[in-house]
Amino acid sequence: ARRKSSWLQSARVVTFAFSLGAIVTGLVCWQEFMTMQYAGKAPASGAQVAFNASALTGLNHLVLVAGHAVVMSDSLDHIQDQDSGWFLESYQRGQDLPRALVGHIRSGVEVASLDPFALLVFSGGQTRATAGPRDEGWSYYRIAEHFDWWGFAEIGRA
Repeated sequence: ARRKSSWLQSARVVTFAFSLGAIVTGLVCWQEFMTMQYAGKAPASGAQVAFNASALTGLNHLVLVAGHAVVMSDSLDHIQDQDSGWFLESYQRGQDLPRALVGHIRSGVEVASLDPFALLVFSGGQTRATAGPRDEGWSYYRIAEHFDWWGFAEIGRA
């Protein structure tokens, strides 16, 4: 029984450490996002909002949406229907992947909207050098903004 208790305690510590690391990473990314200009454009909302870390003090759940592709298109109209709007490898094309990716983003927004103590983080960096200075997390944020957070706009402002 003592060995099981020790293992459980270690698992809790590791889980806490990973969760804390994910939150810190999310906060750093959020702060970078709020202060940067993307390709000479302001964030899609048009507003420069100061980062307020105190708004995160009551949060205790993380909804992490892992990025799998970068949006290349300036226009997001019909982005869920067009392989050409994304940086996709040849093996990813022709499989309705854009619709799945947008559905994945929407699911994350919906899950986060159900929990007032959740922080939604779109993860993913600049994974393809040939895609240029674009990253998956920012691409996913742009898409959520484009679809007006599917009616859950408070998620994007939290």
